[in-house]
Amino acid sequence: MARDLGIRRDTLRRWIDAADAQGDTTARKSTKDDRVSERTQEELEAENEAFRAELKAARKENATLATEREILRKATKFFASEMH
Repeated sequence: MARDLGIRRDTLRRWIDAADAQGDTTARKSTKDDRVSERTQEELEAENEAFRAELKAARKENATLATEREILRKATKFFASEMH
């Protein structure tokens, strides 16, 4: 949460401790939905989509490389047998 606010963790901790000392417990009353704002949720979804696209591209490249490696392996065996 401190990172989302752009502050250091110890600063947030001091604020919470000060609120507790004053008897203000509203700082601790949050639900899971309250902790992730709508904007943050949108950012997370966009980041998730970017990771999915990157993973898809990496898997495609991996399949291409595996195919190329297999072709090279077969070519190596062929040319090795021709030499002997």
